[in-house]
Amino acid sequence: MTPRRLLGLALGAWCVAVGLGLVFGSPLTHDEASYALLARGTDVDWLYRPRGIVALAHLGVALGGSDLALRLASTALGIGFVLAVAALGKRVFGPWVGAWAAALVVGAHPFVRAGAELLGDLPSATCLLLAVTLLVGELERATGPRARLIGAGPLLAAAFYFRYGSAPVIALIVAAALVAWSPVVRARPAPMLGMLAALGLALAPFAYASHAITGSVLGILVLSRKVASPPATGDGLHSFLLGNPFIRYGALLPPALLAGLAALVRPPPARRAAWFLGAIAIGQILTIGLIAHGEPRYVFFALALLVCLGVDGIARALAVHRVHAGCVVRVAAGLVAASALVVAGAQPFFKRHTSAILAEMSADAAAIRADAAGRPCTIIAPDVPQLMWYGGCSGEHPDSRGAAPPLAIARRWYAAPSPERPLDVAAIAQARRVLPVLLPDAPSAWLLRPP
Repeated sequence: MTPRRLLGLALGAWCVAVGLGLVFGSPLTHDEASYALLARGTDVDWLYRPRGIVALAHLGVALGGSDLALRLASTALGIGFVLAVAALGKRVFGPWVGAWAAALVVGAHPFVRAGAELLGDLPSATCLLLAVTLLVGELERATGPRARLIGAGPLLAAAFYFRYGSAPVIALIVAAALVAWSPVVRARPAPMLGMLAALGLALAPFAYASHAITGSVLGILVLSRKVASPPATGDGLHSFLLGNPFIRYGALLPPALLAGLAALVRPPPARRAAWFLGAIAIGQILTIGLIAHGEPRYVFFALALLVCLGVDGIARALAVHRVHAGCVVRVAAGLVAASALVVAGAQPFFKRHTSAILAEMSADAAAIRADAAGRPCTIIAPDVPQLMWYGGCSGEHPDSRGAAPPLAIARRWYAAPSPERPLDVAAIAQARRVLPVLLPDAPSAWLLRPP
């Protein structure tokens, strides 16, 4: 076995697992449907949705707009995540660390589940990992950084456009690099200044659009934060730290994450790079945990950094106890292989479970589309993107019109619950002075007909 062969096996396992997720794909989730609607040109703005993922959704719409087509581009970019983890581990700690770190993330269900979805978390994390790999590689050079360091700027900007929530960690990466390698930067500032200029230039269109729409260059980011904020400050951090780690991060990742934190106490010879990775990993977890919901996908980048640190820490510990090292490595290989097989095998069952949860919504949307037959229509629902996408109508929340004036007769109006969010159709009908009629073949979709 060689690092290259191990990485090849990990990449193959990833492709199989994610491929199964695509083939057995469930209907689009709330977030995926939102990106699809923006790409289709529906009359919604949702400024807080990253336009990089909307661009990927445009490709899916151009390919026919099926669930599979919409997810193809983001799935292809997700393959790069495995390679980016391996590249970072190899650059900082050596090829074996990179290969083992890649194998670990392939056996972790949060990464694999996101790999076949139209979301920006994996593409953004991939860009961040590549940018950090480039930063460390150039700033650690004995002769100083070269002009290729400038390439980290566009990579950081791409991470931002795939996920606006990456803004805090991008600032952390830049600040931590300037602090960790301040003598190097002072001795040869041009590459770093070029990187910052490239980053600023790439972000200029966003700043211009944000100012034009909201009156502030940070207006869209403020809106994004409001949408992602939990009910209480710190709820996300509580979930990150005190939630069941095996359910949240997978069977094998929690020990590696703890080993990564422990490795910071006794860092490797490349201690400056290790502390740099640890600082931005912890910084992202703390920042996201304080201002957003505690979903693991929000900190994929931090998890990948800690896995690399943890694998290196375990490898250095085994080097001290060589008597048991071979046995430990064989057991670890078996566990990693078993974890990857279980995660891949669980993909069809997970997708079927999700499809079952969304079955009622799918039937309602199909009934609405058939009844509307291409005529202008609006669906009143607690959660509108999925019903809008599959029903072919515009959407409206039950409380979005205040005093609830009579419904416009120039279009057809419907009411339907959303997954796990019921709707009081009788109250809506009374407030709008209409008669609710259950649609044929619809479990819970109603036509709101004038009396």
